[in-house]
Parts: sequence; C-alpha cells; structure tokens
Amino acid sequence: MPLPSLDHIIILVPYKFLANSPDWLPNHFTISPGGRHADGKTENKLVLFSDGSYLELIAFVDDDPKNREGHWWGEKSYGTIDFALTTSDGAQFNYTSMTQRFGDLDQSDPSIGYNPPRAGGRKRDDGVDVKWEITFPTNCPRGEMPFFCHDVTARDLRIPLSDRATTHRGQAEGTYGVESLVVTVPSDRFQSVTQAYEAALGVRSSSDEPDVAVFTVGRVNEIAGAPKPVIRIQRQGSGDRAPANLLSDLTMGRKGDSPAGGRVQIDSGSDSLGGIFIRTTNQ
Repeated sequence: MPLPSLDHIIILVPYKFLANSPDWLPNHFTISPGGRHADGKTENKLVLFSDGSYLELIAFVDDDPKNREGHWWGEKSYGTIDFALTTSDGAQFNYTSMTQRFGDLDQSDPSIGYNPPRAGGRKRDDGVDVKWEITFPTNCPRGEMPFFCHDVTARDLRIPLSDRATTHRGQAEGTYGVESLVVTVPSDRFQSVTQAYEAALGVRSSSDEPDVAVFTVGRVNEIAGAPKPVIRIQRQGSGDRAPANLLSDLTMGRKGDSPAGGRVQIDSGSDSLGGIFIRTTNQ
C-alpha cells in the first residue's frame, strides 16, 4: 500500500497578515493567492512547494470572534494548528480502508477514529470554484491526528504549481517541501494516539524510543535526493508545557550550498508564528 502523502500544513494567522504580511514572510517565501472558504468564515493564502505540498496561511475573516464560533479551529492560537494528508485512491476508498484498520486494532482508546468524507471548497480570487472532500478525525483535539484532503476538481486548481510560485528566496531559497513536524500529546494519550496513527497511515512507528513515535509519509511529487517527510509523535514530559496548538517545530527542507544538517528559524519577533524552520538536507 502506498504511503499517504503530506498534502498541506495549516498555519493560523491574524487577518491582517493576508493583506500585509510581516517582512519575514515575503523575504523568504513566494506567497500565492488563495481565496475565501465556502462557509465565509475564513480566507487563505498559500506558500507552494515543488513537492506538491503547501503551507496554508489561514485567517478568520476580519478577526471577527463570531467567525470562530462553532468552527473546528475556532479555539486555536496563531501558529501551526493542523495538517492534512492525501492518497491517490480517493476519499471514500481511503475512509473505508482506514475504518477496517481501526477495527482490526486492539486500541487502548477505541474512541479515536474518522468521520466519513465531507464536501469542502473555496472560491479563488479569480472566481474559480475549487472543491474537495475532507475526512476529519473524531474524539481527539484538532491537530493531534491528521485529516485527509482529496480533490474533487483538478488538483492544480487548488494547488497551481509553477516555477515562479515554488521559487523562494533568502534562507528559504531551494526549499522543496516539509521535512518534519512534531505532535506533542499528553502522557496518558501517547499509546492510543500512536496506535491511531498506525491505523490511519497503515504503517508502524519506526522509533524504538518509549516516548517517541516516528511516522514517515510520502510526497505528492518525489524530490530526488530528499528524505521523506516525518511526523514525530512526542510524549509530553512530566511538568513540561505542551505547545498551545499541539504542533511545533515545523521544519522545511531545502537544497543549497550551505552544509547539510543546519537548521535556522525564519519567523521572528512579535510576528513569530511559534517556530518555522528551514534545514539544508543535501547539496
């Protein structure tokens, strides 16, 4: 069974960011147009990568608290809040396969699962309607488990890749996609969340550490010489403070002339989004 691929990372930003981004964003990334979602509560802009994934910079329209009411991300703080995977076999087939795998697990917390796919969409700034199906996890905080996104309209309507859109600059020059993301979970949920990831992705954790689970996912477009993205599930230590949104250490990979292995943070100051990093993965 092919690995699910990383589709996109969702980063909640103030509404003003969409029209007037802090300098660190355009100084590093090419920002592509997005649009307003079908519910009228949120808008977005995108940072596209050559591996077919993207960062979704999403904001509640006018930062109106009413737009947060009842929304699945309504209680989230600014920063990395969620992430989506995709598969090549369609939303319904993926849901059916996951449901079977969850049923086969001897889960310590059998409540974690997924709801059936539901319709989603937005209207692009140029008036084009983009449609997809999303499959959300159940009985867990948003961001603890990935959701799935499958296109109904052509994928390139949602993710219009081009050389210009995927060419970035500054310390992000050569960035091709996400390298890793950390999910921090309470100690008493670590086992059940790890088992749920195994069922959702159809693979076992590659970690032998008792407090860490590591899951490798695919890329929509393979990048020669680049490692596959990694989702790292981390047990919250006793007395440690969990990240506000459960997700942290969002790291993108880049090819460049600097030595491999070094990692730099590119968001900074009062407009920081909780830690966005670039690592040179090869030369």
